[in-house]
Amino acid sequence: MENQTIVAQTTPLGRSGVASIRLSGPRSFHLARKISNLKKETVHHSVYLLPIYDEEQNKIDEGIFTFFKSPRSYTGEDVVEISCHGNPYVSDRIIGAAIKLGARIAEPGEYTKRAYLNGKMNLAQAESVSLLISSRSREAAEHQLKNLSGDASNRIENIQRDLVTSLSGLEFEFDISEEETSLGSLSTSLLKRIKNNHLDINRLVETFALGHAYTSGLRVVIVGEPNVGKSTLMNSILGSSRSITDQKAGTTRDTITAEIVIGGIPTTIIDTAGIRTTNDKVELAGVDRALAEITQSDLVLSVFTHESKEVENIGDILRLSIHNKSDKKIYSGTNNSVISVSALKNKGINKLLKTIEKTLKDARPYSEDILINTERQKSALQDCSSFLSLVIEKLGHKHPPLELVAADLRSSIECLDSFLGTTTTDDILDQVFSDFCVGK
Repeated sequence: MENQTIVAQTTPLGRSGVASIRLSGPRSFHLARKISNLKKETVHHSVYLLPIYDEEQNKIDEGIFTFFKSPRSYTGEDVVEISCHGNPYVSDRIIGAAIKLGARIAEPGEYTKRAYLNGKMNLAQAESVSLLISSRSREAAEHQLKNLSGDASNRIENIQRDLVTSLSGLEFEFDISEEETSLGSLSTSLLKRIKNNHLDINRLVETFALGHAYTSGLRVVIVGEPNVGKSTLMNSILGSSRSITDQKAGTTRDTITAEIVIGGIPTTIIDTAGIRTTNDKVELAGVDRALAEITQSDLVLSVFTHESKEVENIGDILRLSIHNKSDKKIYSGTNNSVISVSALKNKGINKLLKTIEKTLKDARPYSEDILINTERQKSALQDCSSFLSLVIEKLGHKHPPLELVAADLRSSIECLDSFLGTTTTDDILDQVFSDFCVGK
């Protein structure tokens, strides 16, 4: 792979003012000079406005060529960025001309993969590239930018260095000391240090719940008996008419979904069919689907009115009880946690949205500015935490087995290597970069 020059459009496909095409690899400069008839040698970060020709010397377009000399480029290889007019016919012909001269189409995520393999970023930073591109809120993008800048990686590297220092000290003392008292004193000081590392790792693991919510989004399901105003409530939350509303019960017979950002968290709002006993097969199917949505939700908005009661079969799912149609009759119950709204008149909706935001975030507490985002990252940190737990347990013994302590410490350090991608398998790399788009 390292000897091949790759090419792909790095801007979205379709018509636009400008399209960007990237060449990366050892022959990038050569190919760029070939398709532009540029005779002079190029240096790092040189920029030229040049004509662009196909293999038969037919002019395709004019574009801006920017040359980045290895290793001072995104991939760490020779890179040429070509900015041309954003017509698919034009960009396809330019890419075709590069392929005729020996380049090949880049695979999904291959540019970033090469950047990782060439030491331009670690694996956690590489994951943040894809997550930044796909972020669905400002807050999510800001968190990914922090991780791309190395905030999470630096934190992990600091913990790892401390563990390596602990291991080195342990092995040194173990090799030179034959006195049990000296080793015992060492284990006491080591225990305190490892406990602090263990606490730091666990704090980072705890951030995954919120980090994953920012990247993958959450599901909020609206449930209730027929005609309690579920669809009207959904429309009021969205600020638009997404669900069909009618005074006739059973209007909504299927789930209706819409996207909204609540407190920076991408949230899917799901309107469901009214839950009741019915002999109507179509309506019954809607009820079954509503019940299924409850089990897959992160939060249930349980809606009722003065004329109805709350749905009972919600289980242990996190919920908010919402008394709708409060403009017709004020809630007179004893449950102080009930939120009163009038979805039709848009009253109490702002309070409801703030409560939803607080409820979703309170269920995902975190104490760090850094957020862990992927299952791979979480798994690596959990494995590290498990080995550190073993270290702490062994160091708590009167005569700790220090050779075994050292072995567990090495394993914990290897787990952090996995987090950073210092040591990893091709299967893991393929999995990480498979979610990337072509051109990144």
